[in-house]
Amino acid sequence: MAQVYRRTAGGKPPDHDDRVQVVVGDVGRGIRASFKATGVREPADEIDAIHLALEYLVTSVPDDPGRGQGLSTTMEQVLGLQGRMTIRSGDALVAIDQVGRTDRKVASLPGVIVALSLPLYPGQYR
Repeated sequence: MAQVYRRTAGGKPPDHDDRVQVVVGDVGRGIRASFKATGVREPADEIDAIHLALEYLVTSVPDDPGRGQGLSTTMEQVLGLQGRMTIRSGDALVAIDQVGRTDRKVASLPGVIVALSLPLYPGQYR
């Protein structure tokens, strides 16, 4: 799903900038369960699993040496564009932006949701 939020004459969108938001999700087993199923890593909890998945070249798929770049590279690009990345898996939500990383427990859901929020115009990038 993708959505563009633009300022209007009468007000501003929820995050106060013209932005594009993209959300991708699946209903699979989630990040922690993927690590546990392959035995590559044993995350302490779902938040720990998300943090592991954000590390460069860390993957739950051990048989492919080129894996483990998707989330970490996406995070670098999003932060470079002054954006925000939110990952939800199981009972965890991790949000990353220029200020830092926020972790919290949420109601559990199957699968993974990754949401990206980026400024709409390149002139806004710093």
